Amino acid sequence: MTSGTTAIEEEKRQFERDYYDHHNTDCETLDRVLFTTIEALNQARIEYALIGGVAVRGLGRPRVTNDIDIFVTPDQSERVLDELAKRGFETEKRDPHWLFKAWRDDILVDIIFKSTGGIYFDDQMRKQVKTVNYKNVELKAVSPEDFIVIKSAAHQEVSPQHWFDALAVLVRGQINWEYLIDRARHAPRRVLSLLIYGQSIDIGVPDEVIVKLMQSLYSPQLLKESS
Repeated sequence: MTSGTTAIEEEKRQFERDYYDHHNTDCETLDRVLFTTIEALNQARIEYALIGGVAVRGLGRPRVTNDIDIFVTPDQSERVLDELAKRGFETEKRDPHWLFKAWRDDILVDIIFKSTGGIYFDDQMRKQVKTVNYKNVELKAVSPEDFIVIKSAAHQEVSPQHWFDALAVLVRGQINWEYLIDRARHAPRRVLSLLIYGQSIDIGVPDEVIVKLMQSLYSPQLLKESS
């Protein structure tokens, strides 16, 4: 909160800024800010992975995005802000539990260090990070499996794109099903729902994956009685 503002005024300011940040479609400027952000992280040797619209373009489907979502470990989040501030970004510690923000040229960079469902950029996820090509530049993104789990957990009425981004990555294929089952522990019912829905629209989700997730959630006796 800035000096001299009330909590209500600050909430209104954040709402108006958030609305603008998520409806700005200046793609050329976004790309420039994206590459500046990645250069800053690489030079500082900060491990990261993209988890938003840019990531889904590399993993699943092309779509317009309005901001940049960077996933980092909690202990690196302040370093990210510092490195971006050195490059002229405006920065804000929006929520100390999960989210910082930075802006340059009216483009938002979300620095996320805890995703919905208590998901962190942990050792297991970092080992599975993928290199994706975005406009002839190599960037780091979470694995398809982690992307599916993150987006399944984050999906809600106001952000339906999460669900369809996850489906797009599912359609793309090349899924490590055992790894997906393991990571689904963070949001098992959400992931199970997505996979069943995927089967209903003829996405090639193996039956055994559905069964394993159901068995992880429900007792064998309950499954037998409900069949």
